[in-house]
Amino acid sequence: MVARIKKELDRKVVEGGLLIDVAKFIEDEFEKAGGKAAFPINISINDFAAHYTPVVDDKTVFSKGDLVKIDLGAHYDGYPVDTAISFLVGEDALKQKLIETCDSALQRAVEVAKPNVPLATIGKTIRTTMEENGFKPIVNLGGHGLARWDLHSVPSIPNHENMKGELPPDTTIAIEPFCTTGVGKVIDSKPSQIFMVLGPRPTRLPIAREAFSYVSKEFQTLPFCQRWVPEKLRSGLPYLVQSGALRNFAVLREAGRGMVSQAEHTLYVGEQDCEVLT
Repeated sequence: MVARIKKELDRKVVEGGLLIDVAKFIEDEFEKAGGKAAFPINISINDFAAHYTPVVDDKTVFSKGDLVKIDLGAHYDGYPVDTAISFLVGEDALKQKLIETCDSALQRAVEVAKPNVPLATIGKTIRTTMEENGFKPIVNLGGHGLARWDLHSVPSIPNHENMKGELPPDTTIAIEPFCTTGVGKVIDSKPSQIFMVLGPRPTRLPIAREAFSYVSKEFQTLPFCQRWVPEKLRSGLPYLVQSGALRNFAVLREAGRGMVSQAEHTLYVGEQDCEVLT
């Protein structure tokens, strides 16, 4: 389902198109196929690397020259998959090379991913592929394990070789290279409208208690966004963040304001080999 929908996005990411229309298209397609979005659709542009999701009535459009990263995933009964793809609006030789390099890094990493392979081998493959083409990996972002109701489980899958351990059999993982023209790190920018339940906290406000009851039941421990919450409950979210009941993710930006591309696949690691699921 996710792989099919991903292939339809190139006709949606066009100059003048609304970001929120793309997000709603993906979410609606998941619902039609019997699944649900595993997290808010991330649509991050140019030097923004991750965690931007359109807000209610968002008027942001794609512009000529934009390097667009779409990170999407779905779940059935809490079991998620995660994938990402980058697009270029119009033409730009450097940005196109950045996208192609990231795609190549992902493909090579998938090829070396085997049960019990050192995690550093995967990371080194990603780093060397990018550096051979004149770019850098973002070293403080990477892939991750996936488990039921847990989008970022163990193990961490690095985009460079500074990681110990091996790839354990019978796990589901996401390999997620980020490639940049910048310094190779991301920093927190403004808060996003993406949240995640951390746990109940004392609050005197009825609207906050009602909002927490809704989001904890509806999303459990998977990320969600403000526009997925009924309008009457949205005012309770800031109080829940302040109390520590919710985490509010920051939009991530490349520290050197370099352009960023992203690619990602979910794999099942079996006893003998790996299978790409997305």
